[in-house]
Amino acid sequence: MATDMYEKKKEEFFKALKTDNPETIQNLTVGQHSNDYWKRVRMNRLTASNFGRICKLRPTTSTANTVKHLLYQDFQGSVATRYGLENEINAVLEFEKVSKVKTEECGIFVHKAIPFLAASPDRVIIDENGCVEIKCPYRARDMTVLEATQKGVMKFLSINEGNLQLKHNDNYMYQIQGQLNVADKDFCYFVVWTKKDMWYQKIFKNESMWQKMTQKLKSFYMKALLPEILDSRKLRDRELREVFLGQD
Repeated sequence: MATDMYEKKKEEFFKALKTDNPETIQNLTVGQHSNDYWKRVRMNRLTASNFGRICKLRPTTSTANTVKHLLYQDFQGSVATRYGLENEINAVLEFEKVSKVKTEECGIFVHKAIPFLAASPDRVIIDENGCVEIKCPYRARDMTVLEATQKGVMKFLSINEGNLQLKHNDNYMYQIQGQLNVADKDFCYFVVWTKKDMWYQKIFKNESMWQKMTQKLKSFYMKALLPEILDSRKLRDRELREVFLGQD
């Protein structure tokens, strides 16, 4: 595609992607996976669950596989994901009972200044500016959270001076920092639930981490994902572009 044509398509694309009413979108997409509009809003946007994968791309690693995963993977779910969705309400009820925090469902949040970034926390806090992210790991379903961590089943948690905590460099931390900043929340309760017990951690914004994340996310979107959205090679039966982000 000629450069001038690409630039025109890019301008039109961002004009359509930009929203002046992110709160309206959030309200209209409550229900998330069961809401068709939620699925449409997610299209052509980077969502928080993928932030870690993108931010950890090495400068010498091609972005092609990640672009393919984001645009063309048709994931229909698995035993583990179905288990997580089915048990989310159990986790919510136990968390609210133990923490005395009241929550409600939410939809998808779109970043006000960077409209190609979006996030869908599992819940938001009523009367406080916070959100909730819930994990119900299938492999750890019959263990306590501590036992699963000690046995290496929950690799995303560590034990520091006897206390469980989410690892700073785990993809779930990238997801939560994404949710906090995209949805403009002050804190997130990270909840882990099994059939044996429930554990949670209150996580706050990490401004320096988010600054580095946005640099990488913008670079990936503009250099790797957007060209495939606007000028798809897959639709022409060609190999995806081999883009290397290098050092930002």
